Amino acid sequence: MPAASGVAVLRMLLGALFCTVLFDNLTHDRYTAGGYQRLIDGYAAETNAPGFWSDGVMAFFADGSEVFAPVQFVTELGFAVLLVLGVATAAAALAAAAFLFSLWLS
Repeated sequence: MPAASGVAVLRMLLGALFCTVLFDNLTHDRYTAGGYQRLIDGYAAETNAPGFWSDGVMAFFADGSEVFAPVQFVTELGFAVLLVLGVATAAAALAAAAFLFSLWLS
């Protein structure tokens, strides 16, 4: 398989991952202020994230859940569409990598 084809397959798989996460979050009401806050509070309570991350960053996002829940929806939808369609691939992939790193850290 040529390298370009392999990268295209990985890009579409990552876009498909964001699609499945998007629909899962929709079915669990995680794009509402309350649902988003419960999700972030659950991450903070049940993970081993560094203190500055769980007490500072995640607390900030949980407190601003009314703003950040729709932002997360648009972000995940944007990653899904851009990666599946192959539009702005480098920028979308870099932003998605940073987004996924923050989830890994959480």
